[in-house]
Amino acid sequence: MNVADLTAAVRASWGPDTADLRGSTRFVWDEGNPSREQCGVTALVVRDQLGGELIIAPVGGTGTGWHYWNRLPSGDDLDLTREQFRPGEVVGEGRLVVPPDGFDGGPLAAQYALLAGRVAARLQLASEP
Repeated sequence: MNVADLTAAVRASWGPDTADLRGSTRFVWDEGNPSREQCGVTALVVRDQLGGELIIAPVGGTGTGWHYWNRLPSGDDLDLTREQFRPGEVVGEGRLVVPPDGFDGGPLAAQYALLAGRVAARLQLASEP
């Protein structure tokens, strides 16, 4: 598995049905910014495919909440959703975290399952001769 293939598969698989919209009254799906609210499920799918650890950081400024990304086994950070942030939204210092609650049967399980399935299908298609 290479990072470029995984990145392409993940980005092509995002949709409004994979975004974490719990409690969001300000977010409306925007095809121009498809990574918005996709960080948690994306980080888990990347970890499934490449291994490594999850990183979490607070988001402050005009945006509030949490941002997830990956630290690969090589020690390099990989953040496929960093471009989701708008001017004035500031990502704080990251720390290692165990998988967040809700991805194993909780409220985000459906979004995670959709994204993981779409990515796996795209990777399978990409590997066929």
